[in-house]
Amino acid sequence: MVQENKSASPVGSLNCHGVNNDSVQSQSAVREFTSQDMAEKQTKNQSDAMDEINGKTEIVESFRQVEVSETNLDQGQVVNAGIPSLNANTIHQEPPNQIPNPPDNNEADSVSQSQAVIEQEAGDQLEAHQARFSQGMRSYCRLVDPSWLLGLANPHVRSLTLERAPAGLGFPFRQLLTRLTGITELNLSGNQLGPQAFRVITLGMCHNKTIKTLDISNNCTDTDSSECLGKMLSANCTLVRLDVSSNQLGRDFFSRCIGPSLGSNTTLKTLRASSCGFTDLDVMMDNLTRNGTLEELDVSHNQMRDSNVFSSNLKAVLQSPTCRLRSFHLRNCGLQTTA
Repeated sequence: MVQENKSASPVGSLNCHGVNNDSVQSQSAVREFTSQDMAEKQTKNQSDAMDEINGKTEIVESFRQVEVSETNLDQGQVVNAGIPSLNANTIHQEPPNQIPNPPDNNEADSVSQSQAVIEQEAGDQLEAHQARFSQGMRSYCRLVDPSWLLGLANPHVRSLTLERAPAGLGFPFRQLLTRLTGITELNLSGNQLGPQAFRVITLGMCHNKTIKTLDISNNCTDTDSSECLGKMLSANCTLVRLDVSSNQLGRDFFSRCIGPSLGSNTTLKTLRASSCGFTDLDVMMDNLTRNGTLEELDVSHNQMRDSNVFSSNLKAVLQSPTCRLRSFHLRNCGLQTTA
């Protein structure tokens, strides 16, 4: 009787070809595991690659948004680049601050143009008032009703010219001056007023605060009237232009009376004293070295006694640090070549 061997073979059972079945199964399992591992790795690599691509895309888009934001900011716009929009139900949005618009240049130009037009119209009206009044003064005669001339006088008139005033013709001089309260220029030249009337006018100007130009040339005055001129220039603080030409005011008395006044006067800019019979202006020239306002001086047609002394005094005036003279009329003053 043959005994059956029940012990297992150490290498496992063999198939019909003599190959161990356990070994075949193990190799199949290894190949299957390897295939799955490779597939998972491939899938992971593809996923990583996609993530990397997406990440780079996000970075590129972020840079694009930043560039757009900077461009908009340069253009004065505000863009929230890369910031997600919020729901109005979850957050309360404050209204943007209202920035006041800058003043429009066109509006400012229109305002300035309007002001210029208004000023031009006002100037035209003043010129019209002045022209009508001046024409009325020139045409006044015995046939003209004095009330008509008084009707033309108003505070808008700035200049009063009484050349060869028609005295003795019922001329309403007092009433006329009462109405002309805005006068800044007074021309009384050529009226042959005489010494007394000349002195009354100059003394009346001592405390006047409106008249800036006074022309009292050619009025037959005398030497003593120079003293009244000196007092006027010492007291008056508004007179800018004075013309006393063609009046006999003394050889040197005018210089001695008006000189100290010019040394302290701070408003007079023009002094015309042509053909006044001067021969000596030493005192006046000496005081002019302290004057800082006079710009024009006319002493033409006055024969200087000593041209060398006069030229030396003139040199001192022009070299003075306070001298403001721009025009000096010396025609026919007897100056020699050396002077």
